[in-house]
Amino acid sequence: MQGFCSVLLAYCFVLLHVKMWPYPGTGENFLKLVADVQLFLVLLVSLVLQIDDTQLTAEGYGEDYDQQMLFYIVMGGFVCTIGKLAYRDDLQKEQSLLMHMAKSTSTATIVMLTLATS
Repeated sequence: MQGFCSVLLAYCFVLLHVKMWPYPGTGENFLKLVADVQLFLVLLVSLVLQIDDTQLTAEGYGEDYDQQMLFYIVMGGFVCTIGKLAYRDDLQKEQSLLMHMAKSTSTATIVMLTLATS
């Protein structure tokens, strides 16, 4: 019962995240979505692991099936994480530019720019 409730709760979090899309950048939202789906799939596989091995073997799934499924789930999340770290969207580029400008300019220049724009 506890495993089923955790799978149901993880599924609700995936749906809620897709509906709300809470982060400002697309990359962050996608990475969070991948992490939530990965958690949901791992919890789902944990329910499958509770099934008797003889029943799974009779249906044509070997002992390595569970290990292969977990490997693909983890590797899928790893590939998406590496992809997100390698790709920077426009928002992150702008934030990086602002941080670089803030480090390279003096406080007086920032105050003058702030007063000029307001």
